[in-house]
Amino acid sequence: MRGLSTVPVAILSALLVFASVSAPPHLAGQTTTASITGQVRDETGAVIPEASLTVTNTETGLARAATTDTNGRYRVQNLPVGSYQVDASYAGFKSVTRSGITLTVGQAATVDITLPVGSVAERVEVTAEAPLVDVNTAVLGGLVDQRAIQDLPLNGRSFIELANLQAGTVNAITGGRSESQGYGQKLSISGGR
Repeated sequence: MRGLSTVPVAILSALLVFASVSAPPHLAGQTTTASITGQVRDETGAVIPEASLTVTNTETGLARAATTDTNGRYRVQNLPVGSYQVDASYAGFKSVTRSGITLTVGQAATVDITLPVGSVAERVEVTAEAPLVDVNTAVLGGLVDQRAIQDLPLNGRSFIELANLQAGTVNAITGGRSESQGYGQKLSISGGR
């Protein structure tokens, strides 16, 4: 009887070990969202802690609230791609709206806000795009937008042809095509295969 009770335990243990080994690792570089970060200051440059912010997707109406920390900084993560506006307010200051912020996949847009002194009922609207250079990360990436895909003369709209639009990416002419090395077209990205 003792041998029978240890068999199911051994099988269960083996299955758990197999499941943990065969599970795919988390890929940190794979993302489908973006984020908005920034700092809220007054006109003298002093930071404003506990300022209220609302980040709104202007296409879907999705709104996320945030509050600045003691250094006047805020971060709103996991935002779907699209167009956004950021509303900031604090007692004794005019509320400010920054609009025209377009987020792409993996982007961390920096939207700093300056609140002028005045009543909260007064409002200042600033329309501007987020900067194209992301100073928050050293990651090199590119995005081919929908208009480029539609307007470019692509043969079958292959992702290989779209990849060649990015800096540092070329078709790799060398390298054999075989079962072990693959039959498809090969790319060289920044010198690597």
